This record gives sequence, C-alpha cells and structure tokens, in this order.
Amino acid sequence: MVKFLKRFFTKHSFISLFTFNFHKIDDNFYRSAQPTDKHLEEIIKKYNIKTVLNVRGEEHKNILASQKEICKKYNVELITIKLHSRGIPSKEKINRLYEILTTSKYPMLVHCKSGSDRTGLVATLYCHWIKGKDIKEIKQLKAFPYLHFKHSKTGLIDKYFEEYLKFKQKNPEITLIEWTNKYMDRDKIQKEFKENGIFKFLVDKLLRRE
Repeated sequence: MVKFLKRFFTKHSFISLFTFNFHKIDDNFYRSAQPTDKHLEEIIKKYNIKTVLNVRGEEHKNILASQKEICKKYNVELITIKLHSRGIPSKEKINRLYEILTTSKYPMLVHCKSGSDRTGLVATLYCHWIKGKDIKEIKQLKAFPYLHFKHSKTGLIDKYFEEYLKFKQKNPEITLIEWTNKYMDRDKIQKEFKENGIFKFLVDKLLRRE
C-alpha cells in the first residue's frame, strides 16, 4: 500500500486523488491533471475526445507508454510537448502551441501533472486564439477552482500575459503571437519577477509542481 501511494503521488499529485482537477471549458476543450489510465479512457469515451495534449514531455516513460496504448485503442491523436510551470514560455513553445491548437482535431483534452499551471496556459491560449476571447476576460489561471498560484514562480505564466497586455495598450494592432516573436524580452521578465516565500513553499514543497 505504501509503495502504491508513493508511486501514485509521484505520477499524479494529491489533487488527482480526489478530482483529477478536471474541468470542461466548452464542448471542444477539456483540462485536467494527470489522469489514471481508467480515467483517461472514461474521458475519451464520454466526451468523444479526438486529441490528447500531454504537456509534461516524454520523461515519464511508463505514463506515456500507457497513454499511447489507450489513444491508439480509441483512434485518438496523442501530442506531447514539454512545458514548464515556473517560467515564461519560449517563443518556440508558443509557436508550437499555436500550431497544435489551430490544426488539431477537437474535442481535445489537455493535461499536465496537476492541471493548474501549464494546462491553464494552454487553456488561456485556446480561449484567446480559438474562441476569440480577450485575454483580460479569460479566467483559466485562477487559484479557485484550478489551484494555480500566481505569487509563486508559477505566476510567470500570468506575467507572460500581463506583459503583453501592457504592450498592447500602446500597440493595439500587435497580436499575442507577434509580440511573443518580435518584442517579448523573456529573460528580462523572468529576472524581474519576485515570488512570495510562502507560496514558493506551497508550490515547490507541498504541491511539488514540475
């Protein structure tokens, strides 16, 4: 039992034990923490998922192998990309996400480990690029119900959007993807960001975000 719990928390985090942090954005987009194999199958069948986007990368070989098997079984495309919860996304990663979100089959399920930070980034981009929502109106990076904490280094994801919105005030014609590719100073933004010590402990030690 002890070995099982240790393995479970390493793969999924304690959030997954209760809800998998699963949320429906609309009929075409769903977000969650790392699902178990059983939960992934249930989601695919219930919501007719056509694409699973795993933003944890390929380091977790056992998880990835089982996901590949399940997706193959249901004729679902599995896309894997490595994102970081504690940093400004690079322009290469943003461009790759743009390609994925604008060309993939829907409905889509996107997940990371906890379903809070990296998944919130992708959900925000989906709402902006695909649904056409103003970034200021999108609420996919919140402590409730997603358990995303902007005062730790995971708040660098929020900072990415905040810096663009500040730039956009004087340059309303510049899109997010244009700003990312031509104007964003990623190193400067990350260097200037200050995290709160309490939230650092919460995110790094208790929640163990990737």
